[in-house]
Amino acid sequence: MRIEENRLIIEDELTDEMIDSFLENANKVEIIQIDTDAISSLVFQQILCFHNKKEIVCNNSFLSKFFENII
Repeated sequence: MRIEENRLIIEDELTDEMIDSFLENANKVEIIQIDTDAISSLVFQQILCFHNKKEIVCNNSFLSKFFENII
């Protein structure tokens, strides 16, 4: 997980234990970009909570179908 400009890029595994770090970083950016499918359900729920406030870009083929239907 890294921040580039105004984008949080998630490219590695995010576990439940990393939720605080994720939330801290997510609140600093306008765009959340997902490039992995190794995201815990807790983190995924938080990403869904951000969908009204932030742009979500999903570059993972499995998760992108979920976002297309839900968001």
